[in-house]
Amino acid sequence: MAKAIITADLHLTSRPEDRYRFKIFEFLAGLAEKDRLIRYLMILGDLTDKKDNHDSWLVNQIVEHLVHLSTNINSIYLLYGNHDGYTASQAFFSFLPLVSDSCIYITRPKMISYARYDRRVLFIPHTREPMRVTDVIPKDGKPLHYIFMHQTVHGARASNGAIMQGLPVAAFAAEGFTGRIFSGDIHVPQIIGPVTYVGAPYHIRFGDSYDPRVIILDFETGECESVPVTGFPRKHMLDIRSPDEISQHVNKDDQVKVRFWLNDDELTDWRTLRQACEKECERLGVELFGVEFHKRRSAETSKDTEKICSMVKPTDEELLRTYCERERLSKSYFDAGVSILKEDL
Repeated sequence: MAKAIITADLHLTSRPEDRYRFKIFEFLAGLAEKDRLIRYLMILGDLTDKKDNHDSWLVNQIVEHLVHLSTNINSIYLLYGNHDGYTASQAFFSFLPLVSDSCIYITRPKMISYARYDRRVLFIPHTREPMRVTDVIPKDGKPLHYIFMHQTVHGARASNGAIMQGLPVAAFAAEGFTGRIFSGDIHVPQIIGPVTYVGAPYHIRFGDSYDPRVIILDFETGECESVPVTGFPRKHMLDIRSPDEISQHVNKDDQVKVRFWLNDDELTDWRTLRQACEKECERLGVELFGVEFHKRRSAETSKDTEKICSMVKPTDEELLRTYCERERLSKSYFDAGVSILKEDL
């Protein structure tokens, strides 16, 4: 018997606020240590968030974690995703097989036969021609059991609730494929026809609300176990009227962006509200990454609201805060900047 862990869309970065994402390697290692039947790890695209020009810290961390995982996992398959390079021929981490024999980096469709388990598997990386994905399904009459890919199929639901356009799922049956498909690219776990989106193993964007997981696949029986991934910060986008409401939605170490919806007579209090919001987040032990103020809609106002811009000239501290929010820098960066401003005074 053999099992595979399936995950996708890690979107690793070197930003301080994203360092928590590297704990996923410890989580995966724990699964492999607990279940000795796990032989393979499938990372179905988007290992990193930025396509290219990664700094040395990020590259070294990724390499070290993958090499460590290979001590308990026979083979680690990494699919090229749309965030993994500008083109498949320029995939940044295509050097990984040179670092470890256990790493197989796949930038073009690849068929692998596992004679020991009598299983054939097709790997399909991201392509800019999704309508041609099914062209690579073999027509030799031999059974094809699994497809692992990084593609969007028609009808998949994105993190923001939008219904995506993409490859029609009926195209696989039209090519005679009757096996199981596992895909990356869509962060929300879901099933669309024969396609199972494993989903991202933690929240990627502010406002994400899905329950993160990984999948453990029994290679021979096809049985799947959905394993919840817990202990990671959640990324909230909160629409509130008062800072007191924040505690109703968050847990310690979560990350938060806040949108206040105010009436005309409340707009003059925006500085006081922002300060109260900062104190409440500090009390709760959550990181605040932005505060916006919007005018409440009324019968006379249009459906689309605009962010309210103060006519008062911002202070140096307010300019620094705006910069940190735009660049998604953590509170520690803001605090350090305030200390420097005070020294200059």
